[in-house]
Amino acid sequence: MIQIRAYHYFFLAFLILLTNCGSSKKQAQIFEELPLWVKIKPQNTLMYYGIGKAPKRGFPDAYIKSAEQNALADLGEQISVKVNTASLLYQFEIDNQKSDFYMNKQKIKSSNFFEGHTITKTYENEKFYWTLVEISKNTYKKTKQERKDKSLKKAYEYYSAGKDKKDASDFYAAASFFIKSLEALKPYWSEDTNYKENSGNSVDLAIESINQFHSLFKNLTLKNKIASIQVKRGEVLNDKTPLAFLNHTKYGKLNSFPYKIHSSFSYEKSEQRFTKDKGTITPPRLKVGTLNRTATIKIVIDGKNVLKQMTTDLILRKIVTNSIPDPLIYSIDIVITQPFINIQFSSPKRELDLKNSKLTTVNFFEEKGIKSSLKSTSNTYQLFLEILPIAKESFKINVKLESPSKEEIYTTSRNIVIDTFVYNTEEKKLQSILNSLKRKEFSKILKLINQS
Repeated sequence: MIQIRAYHYFFLAFLILLTNCGSSKKQAQIFEELPLWVKIKPQNTLMYYGIGKAPKRGFPDAYIKSAEQNALADLGEQISVKVNTASLLYQFEIDNQKSDFYMNKQKIKSSNFFEGHTITKTYENEKFYWTLVEISKNTYKKTKQERKDKSLKKAYEYYSAGKDKKDASDFYAAASFFIKSLEALKPYWSEDTNYKENSGNSVDLAIESINQFHSLFKNLTLKNKIASIQVKRGEVLNDKTPLAFLNHTKYGKLNSFPYKIHSSFSYEKSEQRFTKDKGTITPPRLKVGTLNRTATIKIVIDGKNVLKQMTTDLILRKIVTNSIPDPLIYSIDIVITQPFINIQFSSPKRELDLKNSKLTTVNFFEEKGIKSSLKSTSNTYQLFLEILPIAKESFKINVKLESPSKEEIYTTSRNIVIDTFVYNTEEKKLQSILNSLKRKEFSKILKLINQS
């Protein structure tokens, strides 16, 4: 039994060996049948070559196109120009001194232009399709130079437009054009980016565009700043109020320049605003909806945030961000004026302790941000509270609120029924009445005073 089993194992192993040998021979035969250019990429001092391979799946048009694309990718790997140094040096003028900035460029390659390439050979077997593409080194060099000349020209147009906008004090548009100039130059950041102007002068567009962008955010100042704004609680900030005037120490007033306003009393996301005539900075229409007596708003001018809106290129952001000064921030106090209220109680029933109830009511309003009136205060609201006993367990309450100009703002009247079993003393009855007023009429009065 053991001998039979051993024989079976031996026979199975022999079959596997024969199969592997047959497979290896077939693979060797397939390889031998491949043309020499598939096995070894051609070499030539005048030409660049690329080989592409694709499995024969689907329609022929699909895998033929895939093989060509793979060949072009292989061509690109052969002729792509890698940066020789690990870093690309840029210089910025900061405070009249040269500042060097290095950016890692190891993974960046120049763009490859393959106009003029030809498919010179193809080959296919049962499973795969191969393509050989080639391009003359002179053709590639000429095409690349033509593309670079066009890019330099376009970059110079953006650069010139940026300078024109800067001369016209439209600094935001100027910054945008300088960024577009750098974007147009991206395939050649690792190369010479000098451009010869009609005057004969040469300008390094990459460095000068960065310097120009940087100069717009350098030495920003705020003039004629106000320290505080006085508003009523619940009031909306006047968007025509000048908070400050944005100025550049070299270029003067900055019109149409971006800024943001952040507030301590609003959760609304700050929207980007732009300076008006003479660099005027004004607040958005924010409601001062806080019970605090003071608040703040901040003017924020952040070049890094502006840059993020101008380009999505992360490498370009990194280059330019390192040349932008820290944000310019200025805080303005918001002084919230407190309303005043004078409370007058009246009741034909003298047993009610109206003096104590008035004190309790005044404390309630002061806790909500409304002060009790002073003799010298002209901005005083008048609150009249009349308590009229109807029966042992019920009272009629008349409420009237007048503005400081004696205008009637609010009036109401209702009956209150007291549970005499629970509120069995005059003091407890009065407290029950006040609690009812706080829940209904007083909340309405607070809202009206804060909005008026």
